[in-house]
Amino acid sequence: MTVAALRGLTLVCLLAAASLPIASGAKSPAIPTKTETAVLLAGDNFAELEARYGALQQGYKHKELSGERLRDAFRGFYATDASFAPHYAAWVKAWPTSYIAHLARGIYYKKVGLESRGGGFIAETNEQQLAGMKSAFDVADGEFRESLKLDDKPLLTYLHSIDVRNAAGDHDGVRSLLDQSISIDSKNVIVRQKYMSYLETRWGGSTTEMQAFLNECRQAQLAPADMNILEAMVFEDSAWVHRYREANVDAAVRDYRKAGRLTPFDPDCLTCGPYEEAGDTLYKAKRIEEALQLYSEALKANPNSIHALYNRGYIDLQLNHFKEAVPDFRSAANLGDVDSQETLGRMYLLGDKIPRDLDKAIVLLAKAADQGDSVAQHLLVTAQESKAAVASSVTPRE
Repeated sequence: MTVAALRGLTLVCLLAAASLPIASGAKSPAIPTKTETAVLLAGDNFAELEARYGALQQGYKHKELSGERLRDAFRGFYATDASFAPHYAAWVKAWPTSYIAHLARGIYYKKVGLESRGGGFIAETNEQQLAGMKSAFDVADGEFRESLKLDDKPLLTYLHSIDVRNAAGDHDGVRSLLDQSISIDSKNVIVRQKYMSYLETRWGGSTTEMQAFLNECRQAQLAPADMNILEAMVFEDSAWVHRYREANVDAAVRDYRKAGRLTPFDPDCLTCGPYEEAGDTLYKAKRIEEALQLYSEALKANPNSIHALYNRGYIDLQLNHFKEAVPDFRSAANLGDVDSQETLGRMYLLGDKIPRDLDKAIVLLAKAADQGDSVAQHLLVTAQESKAAVASSVTPRE
């Protein structure tokens, strides 16, 4: 959340967010929302942050909170707005022996480093991006190392440190972090997931290495649901190889489907999933009717998949299924997808295969424009001018 967005909150909301009580005697400690965390951080309300997130860490240590829930709870520190940097610095200065403060600052700078690097392969990453990543990762590494001294079950430190050690080429260090996480929580799956992703072919590993690690995990007798998640990652890697290295569309789709059957949908993930990847694979192979079916399968697993909603709507437009396309674009637009907001807003503005509706067009285009979409910003002016012209042409009845 940006500082500008924070200023937009009313004083009542600020006070309410900062004063919500911690669950007393609850089996699962209350998890702050991302907005609450941003407000507390921007207000330097470190005591409340310590209380809330300290309760979560204690909940994990007392087995009242799973490792997965703990990881998800700390996503409140994933926002990379530069305005947060001085607040994190002030927090660790004010609470120098706090595990939570050092962990939170480390997570923030790790995310800043990943954002600086971008998601491309190393050959697609320039020196400035790499320098930005290294600078942020150096801060994160220092904070993670400090946090290790301050808690006897630093599961999240092990989890997030893997990205930093990997970037440094410290392969032994990555494995050591995994082993240490297992030593404090033998059934933990989140660090195993992170390590499994570290073994992916696209990052220099291989499906064979992932399969070997999967077999190792079986020896630990993890819960079936956790094993399914790890096995799905192996199938997704195999699908990636078929798709990008071998151009074998059918084999890729087959393995994406296998992964999809193993993996429950993530309500926090609105743009990803193996069925979506399968749909993309078929679409790029110009097998659009089959792609349409895959996006429908994706939406059965996760009705809020923005990726599947937009792409299914886009294919319906290509197939002249206009009535079918509109609900998908509307659903994705309501979930905040800027492309869907702009596309549906343009359709209402132009009366493109659907009845023209300037009011709906203005609402949708304004939302997309607020997210910085330049096309929507231009079309919004057109829509507003069109509405004004219509209004001025109406004369009162005598």
